[in-house]
Amino acid sequence: MLILCIVGLAALIDHAITVSAGIEMAAVTGATCLWFVASEGLSILENAAAMGVPIPKAMTRALEIMRKNGEDGGME
Repeated sequence: MLILCIVGLAALIDHAITVSAGIEMAAVTGATCLWFVASEGLSILENAAAMGVPIPKAMTRALEIMRKNGEDGGME
């Protein structure tokens, strides 16, 4: 439900910008939706790997790097 509220807020921000500027765009809404799609996709991939689903080595390495960066705050 929170994701829907955030996307709705992004749409309202886009609407406020477009009405005042007289242009038509959906940059904030698009970026917000892409962020959630990428985040959920990574989560699904991590869970699939944890269940033993065969994942390509390049993706496995990328997940390990992201997990490592997440644990140490992104600092190398």
